[in-house]
Amino acid sequence: MRTKILFISQGISFMGNSIQKNFEGAGYDVIHVNPVVEEISDVKDEITLMVFYLGKFVEDIPDVLVYLKDICLEEDKMLILLGNIDELGIVENSLPAAAITEKFERPIDLKKLTAEVHRLAQVVDEREAQKSILLVDDDPTFLKMMKGWLDPYYRITIVTSGMQALMYLAEI
Repeated sequence: MRTKILFISQGISFMGNSIQKNFEGAGYDVIHVNPVVEEISDVKDEITLMVFYLGKFVEDIPDVLVYLKDICLEEDKMLILLGNIDELGIVENSLPAAAITEKFERPIDLKKLTAEVHRLAQVVDEREAQKSILLVDDDPTFLKMMKGWLDPYYRITIVTSGMQALMYLAEI
């Protein structure tokens, strides 16, 4: 399966365009969206990993950061952050460390970024080959503990209600 990258950025800047073209040149399919929950939600099931090119706008999108946290932790999506030290700091204050797979400070070395994307794509492929477990409980602390124990051996999806479990099962 060809790796699909969700590239999140506010419009397309010169650097954002360069990053996207670099990924495409390395053989990845790239889906570009703006940092809007609805746009991310529409394509999140199609993608292998997410690359978020930060900007000054990051302070104005707390809903997007909460949504990214949820899909990274609950749906086991990988998130790479690209930004300056201030932008990365804002996101790190909003997202737990477990939701951030990797971060790159500007100026970005495209070779290192592409190498990391390639490594993470291989990790995703290995995870896809693992057996899956759906954990359902109303205690998030218990779910995180169980996920931590089982994560090295299985693909774990966690939900906090029976209704979420039924919705998840209906989607697969």
